[in-house]
Amino acid sequence: MCLRASPQVRKALLAPMLASLKRSLLNHRLTVYWPDDDAWYCGSVVGFEPKEATHAVLYDDGVTESLNIAEE
Repeated sequence: MCLRASPQVRKALLAPMLASLKRSLLNHRLTVYWPDDDAWYCGSVVGFEPKEATHAVLYDDGVTESLNIAEE
C-alpha cells in the first residue's frame, strides 16, 4: 500500500530541500536565452533572494539581472 501526503505536507517537506538547492546555484556559471534577442548570454549566479525566490545573475558584459531561474 502506498500512502499519499497532502499537498501541504509535501510542500512543508520539500521546502527546505528546494531552498538549499536554490542557494547551491550561487557562484555557478549559466547561460540564459533571451527570446527577444534570439541569443544566449553567459553569466554567473551572484546572489539569491529567498523571499522573492530569485537569483541575481551577473552577465559577462557587466549587466546584472534578477531572475526566477525555475521559470527561465
